[in-house]
Amino acid sequence: MVVGAAVGRPQATTIKLSGALNSAQEVPAPTGDVSAARGTFTATVTATETGATVAWQLAFSGTTGPASAAHIHTGPRGTAGGVIVALCGPCVSPASGTANVDASVLSAIQAGSTYANVHTGTNKAGEIRGQIGVLASVATALNSRQEVPKPKGNVKGARATFTATVTNEGTTGKIGWRLTFSG
Repeated sequence: MVVGAAVGRPQATTIKLSGALNSAQEVPAPTGDVSAARGTFTATVTATETGATVAWQLAFSGTTGPASAAHIHTGPRGTAGGVIVALCGPCVSPASGTANVDASVLSAIQAGSTYANVHTGTNKAGEIRGQIGVLASVATALNSRQEVPKPKGNVKGARATFTATVTNEGTTGKIGWRLTFSG
């Protein structure tokens, strides 16, 4: 979520986005042999009080033919929605670019109610789709001096790192984490 800026001072916020595209998510269901069709969408959103700039990357393969267009649409998982950002058309993988969006589009992105998709001649409504998730990453170092109550024994060399990535996709989310330790 974008946190409101102090009164009278604009404040930019950076948001990371990600989506895995496949034919199973597309609505309506695509036709033809789409079993190998897949892609990835990533973006960095730089938000301000009035809107945002989206710097995006799109990669895809295995489609039934050349990509005629790719877009960001509004719509929760399982629902088709209108185009809110044109990404490319015709498209060649990999593709990248930037787009300016207003506050309403930024709000839809943050709410997890947007998706990226790739259109082909065979599947004009869309062949592969991926719900766009907002990513948050955290990392921390752990050591025995932080532990309460103080641990017993020889723990001076005990160290660990913990990292986690949280993906918010509207009403669903995922957490991936890693803990490494020694001593």
